[in-house]
Amino acid sequence: MRRAYTTHGLAAFLTGVLGLFGQSAWAQTAAAPVTPGAGGASTASGQSWLWGILLGVAVLAVIAAIAKTVDMRRKREDDAVHLQAQIADALLRDRMLASLPVMAAVHIPIWRKKPAIVQMRGQVPTADLRQAILRVAAREAAKFLGAYHLQDSITIVQTTAARAA
Repeated sequence: MRRAYTTHGLAAFLTGVLGLFGQSAWAQTAAAPVTPGAGGASTASGQSWLWGILLGVAVLAVIAAIAKTVDMRRKREDDAVHLQAQIADALLRDRMLASLPVMAAVHIPIWRKKPAIVQMRGQVPTADLRQAILRVAAREAAKFLGAYHLQDSITIVQTTAARAA
């Protein structure tokens, strides 16, 4: 008899949801009269309501947590794209750096405890230009981020024009 009172998982959720609709869900069957002395049937129905409500609240909490995480990830990606654009604009404003094939790749983690990673990639003809690019990127990242790590992936490639000068 104990087995009739234990409901778990999906069965409890469905029982609770169907319980929300009451007798109207079973409109084509005759309703059984409930006697006040029969406590077993009303206890099982009360437990299924409770399990259904608890399971519904748990499902809503999980959905809310997933939605919050997805929203945080989207915001971090938007921030990373914005910082990449800021760095690109700053490089284009400098006449010496505007024509160089250099780009920034920014990764901002979901949790703010880890620093953002700003990676500079490309090729430049001299070490002085490389340092100038890194200074511009560091300046822009410091304006936008609290903590960041600047990775240098810029290679120095001497072109024939640079060697002739």
